Amino acid sequence: MNENNLFYKDDLNGNPMFYLDQECTKPYTGHTEDYFKEHLSREGDVVNGYYEGIYKGYYDYSGKLEIVSQMEHNLTNGLSIEFFENGQVRSISLVFHNWYFDSVDYNENGEVEEENLNSDEKRWPHFTAEQKDEIYKLREKYNLKEIHEEIMREGKNFKYEKYFE
Repeated sequence: MNENNLFYKDDLNGNPMFYLDQECTKPYTGHTEDYFKEHLSREGDVVNGYYEGIYKGYYDYSGKLEIVSQMEHNLTNGLSIEFFENGQVRSISLVFHNWYFDSVDYNENGEVEEENLNSDEKRWPHFTAEQKDEIYKLREKYNLKEIHEEIMREGKNFKYEKYFE
Protein backbone atom coordinates (compact mmCIF):
# COMPACT_ATOMS: atom_id res chain seq x y z
CA MET A 1 0.00 0.00 0.00
CA ASN A 2 1.23 3.48 -0.76
CA GLU A 3 2.15 5.23 2.50
CA ASN A 4 0.21 8.28 1.32
CA ASN A 5 -2.99 6.25 1.73
CA LEU A 6 -2.23 5.61 5.40
CA PHE A 7 -2.11 7.82 8.47
CA TYR A 8 0.90 7.92 10.75
CA LYS A 9 2.32 9.32 13.91
CA ASP A 10 5.84 8.99 15.26
CA ASP A 11 6.79 6.38 17.82
CA LEU A 12 9.06 7.18 20.80
CA ASN A 13 12.14 7.04 18.52
CA GLY A 14 10.69 9.40 15.92
CA ASN A 15 9.94 6.62 13.42
CA PRO A 16 6.55 6.46 11.71
CA MET A 17 3.81 4.13 12.91
CA PHE A 18 1.18 3.46 10.26
CA TYR A 19 -2.57 3.47 10.83
CA LEU A 20 -5.71 2.91 8.80
CA ASP A 21 -7.68 5.72 10.46
CA GLN A 22 -7.09 9.43 11.00
CA GLU A 23 -7.36 9.04 14.79
CA CYS A 24 -4.45 6.57 14.66
CA THR A 25 -6.26 3.88 16.61
CA LYS A 26 -6.22 1.05 14.01
CA PRO A 27 -2.63 -0.02 13.26
CA TYR A 28 -1.86 -1.12 9.71
CA THR A 29 -0.39 -4.53 8.85
CA GLY A 30 0.92 -5.20 5.36
CA HIS A 31 3.47 -3.97 2.85
CA THR A 32 4.09 -0.23 2.40
CA GLU A 33 5.73 1.77 -0.34
CA ASP A 34 6.61 5.45 -0.61
CA TYR A 35 7.50 7.29 -3.82
CA PHE A 36 9.52 10.38 -4.67
CA LYS A 37 9.01 11.85 -8.14
CA GLU A 38 7.68 8.53 -9.45
CA HIS A 39 10.65 6.56 -8.08
CA LEU A 40 10.23 4.05 -5.28
CA SER A 41 11.78 5.76 -2.25
CA ARG A 42 11.31 3.10 0.42
CA GLU A 43 9.38 -0.08 1.08
CA GLY A 44 8.91 -2.47 3.93
CA ASP A 45 6.62 -4.78 5.77
CA VAL A 46 4.59 -3.36 8.63
CA VAL A 47 3.06 -5.30 11.52
CA ASN A 48 0.70 -3.52 13.93
CA GLY A 49 1.96 -0.16 12.65
CA TYR A 50 5.70 -0.90 13.01
CA TYR A 51 8.29 -1.82 10.40
CA GLU A 52 9.06 -5.52 10.84
CA GLY A 53 11.27 -7.64 8.60
CA ILE A 54 13.03 -6.35 5.49
CA TYR A 55 13.19 -2.62 4.84
CA LYS A 56 14.62 -1.14 1.63
CA GLY A 57 15.49 2.48 0.92
CA TYR A 58 16.24 3.84 -2.54
CA TYR A 59 18.03 6.88 -3.93
CA ASP A 60 15.43 9.57 -4.64
CA TYR A 61 16.38 10.55 -8.18
CA SER A 62 17.55 7.23 -9.61
CA GLY A 63 15.47 4.71 -7.70
CA LYS A 64 18.58 2.56 -7.16
CA LEU A 65 18.88 0.57 -3.94
CA GLU A 66 20.55 2.54 -1.14
CA ILE A 67 19.99 0.35 1.93
CA VAL A 68 18.47 -2.96 2.92
CA SER A 69 18.03 -3.70 6.63
CA GLN A 70 16.28 -6.03 8.98
CA MET A 71 13.78 -4.22 11.17
CA GLU A 72 12.18 -5.14 14.46
CA HIS A 73 9.55 -2.86 16.00
CA ASN A 74 10.80 0.11 13.90
CA LEU A 75 14.42 -0.45 14.95
CA THR A 76 17.22 -1.79 12.77
CA ASN A 77 18.02 -5.16 14.28
CA GLY A 78 20.23 -7.61 12.39
CA LEU A 79 22.09 -7.23 9.13
CA SER A 80 22.18 -3.90 7.30
CA ILE A 81 23.83 -3.32 3.92
CA GLU A 82 24.22 0.11 2.31
CA PHE A 83 25.08 0.75 -1.34
CA PHE A 84 26.58 3.59 -3.32
CA GLU A 85 24.46 4.76 -6.22
CA ASN A 86 26.86 2.98 -8.60
CA GLY A 87 25.85 -0.36 -7.02
CA GLN A 88 29.05 -0.88 -5.00
CA VAL A 89 28.55 -1.85 -1.36
CA ARG A 90 29.10 1.14 0.96
CA SER A 91 28.94 -0.78 4.24
CA ILE A 92 27.89 -3.98 5.92
CA SER A 93 26.86 -3.83 9.56
CA LEU A 94 25.43 -5.83 12.39
CA VAL A 95 22.97 -3.75 14.34
CA PHE A 96 21.20 -4.33 17.65
CA HIS A 97 18.22 -2.02 18.26
CA ASN A 98 19.75 0.77 16.10
CA TRP A 99 23.20 0.34 17.71
CA TYR A 100 25.86 -0.57 15.12
CA PHE A 101 28.39 -2.88 16.77
CA ASP A 102 30.29 -4.55 13.89
CA SER A 103 30.84 -3.10 10.44
CA VAL A 104 33.02 -2.76 7.34
CA ASP A 105 32.96 0.47 5.31
CA TYR A 106 34.04 0.64 1.66
CA ASN A 107 34.78 3.40 -0.83
CA GLU A 108 33.10 3.64 -4.25
CA ASN A 109 35.90 1.54 -5.77
CA GLY A 110 35.16 -1.36 -3.41
CA GLU A 111 38.24 -0.86 -1.25
CA VAL A 112 38.01 -1.12 2.55
CA GLU A 113 37.93 2.27 4.27
CA GLU A 114 37.36 1.08 7.83
CA GLU A 115 36.87 -2.28 9.48
CA ASN A 116 35.38 -2.87 12.91
CA LEU A 117 34.72 -6.58 13.30
CA ASN A 118 34.13 -8.30 16.62
CA SER A 119 34.05 -5.10 18.62
CA ASP A 120 35.13 -5.42 22.22
CA GLU A 121 32.25 -6.03 24.61
CA LYS A 122 33.81 -3.53 27.05
CA ARG A 123 33.01 -0.73 24.58
CA TRP A 124 29.35 -1.72 24.29
CA PRO A 125 26.67 0.34 26.02
CA HIS A 126 25.20 -1.05 29.19
CA PHE A 127 23.34 -4.07 27.83
CA THR A 128 21.83 -6.80 29.95
CA ALA A 129 23.22 -10.33 29.74
CA GLU A 130 20.16 -11.30 27.69
CA GLN A 131 20.77 -8.47 25.21
CA LYS A 132 24.45 -9.44 24.90
CA ASP A 133 23.33 -13.00 24.13
CA GLU A 134 21.14 -11.61 21.31
CA ILE A 135 24.16 -9.78 19.90
CA TYR A 136 26.23 -12.97 19.96
CA LYS A 137 23.40 -14.81 18.19
CA LEU A 138 23.43 -12.16 15.46
CA ARG A 139 27.18 -12.69 15.09
CA GLU A 140 26.62 -16.44 14.75
CA LYS A 141 23.86 -15.98 12.17
CA TYR A 142 25.72 -13.38 10.08
CA ASN A 143 29.44 -13.86 9.77
CA LEU A 144 30.51 -10.39 8.60
CA LYS A 145 34.01 -11.61 7.80
CA GLU A 146 32.60 -14.15 5.33
CA ILE A 147 30.18 -11.59 3.87
CA HIS A 148 33.09 -9.15 3.52
CA GLU A 149 35.19 -11.77 1.72
CA GLU A 150 32.30 -12.43 -0.66
CA ILE A 151 31.96 -8.68 -1.38
CA MET A 152 35.69 -8.45 -2.11
CA ARG A 153 35.42 -11.40 -4.54
CA GLU A 154 32.17 -10.35 -6.24
CA GLY A 155 32.34 -6.53 -6.21
CA LYS A 156 29.21 -5.03 -7.78
CA ASN A 157 28.00 -8.56 -8.56
CA PHE A 158 27.54 -9.29 -4.82
CA LYS A 159 24.16 -10.95 -4.27
CA TYR A 160 22.84 -9.63 -0.96
CA GLU A 161 19.38 -11.19 -1.25
CA LYS A 162 20.31 -14.56 0.25
CA TYR A 163 21.11 -12.87 3.57
CA PHE A 164 17.59 -11.48 3.86
CA GLU A 165 15.52 -14.59 3.17
